[in-house]
Amino acid sequence: MFIEYFFNFIISAFASLFVIYFIFWYLKPNILISKNIVKSNTENGNTYKIKLINNSKFSANDVKVEMWKKTEYKATSNSRALNESVIKVKVSTSEWLNIPKHTSNSEIKKTNYAPHCVTVRILDENPEFVLDPSNNQNYEFKISVKHGLSNISKTFSMQYNDIKCLKNGRFVFGNSIETEEI
Repeated sequence: MFIEYFFNFIISAFASLFVIYFIFWYLKPNILISKNIVKSNTENGNTYKIKLINNSKFSANDVKVEMWKKTEYKATSNSRALNESVIKVKVSTSEWLNIPKHTSNSEIKKTNYAPHCVTVRILDENPEFVLDPSNNQNYEFKISVKHGLSNISKTFSMQYNDIKCLKNGRFVFGNSIETEEI
């Protein structure tokens, strides 16, 4: 009899943990970040943008965006190790209250509106200079979001390590992080 109760307790605990894990997995935020930085020529000079897409089934709340410029340098004169100097880069919008939930392609075609897709502009920086291989510099872009009901948070990041990630043109409208030339 004791063995039967113990066995039932173990099965119930396992089932409960599985349900909780599934709920947390289902509710967790899912953000896509473009692998490219888009360079657009404007009247005021060049602008550089990164695109984000909320791919979650729920809205993303308490959104915080940061971009960092990292410079590598030798740790000591006779060591092969490297240190990093990190400087925060200004972006056009660093915080949002909310990014709406994912919208399907068919809904976007009907309304010509994709509120879950956001672009962030890099300010006061020239990525062409920073990403030049001779400078030993790169960018790290981070976004932190929370699920509104459960308060589950997650941080997403993307590294931009070389000049190949710069593309001329603009981002494709809607649920794509691809670029197109103008």
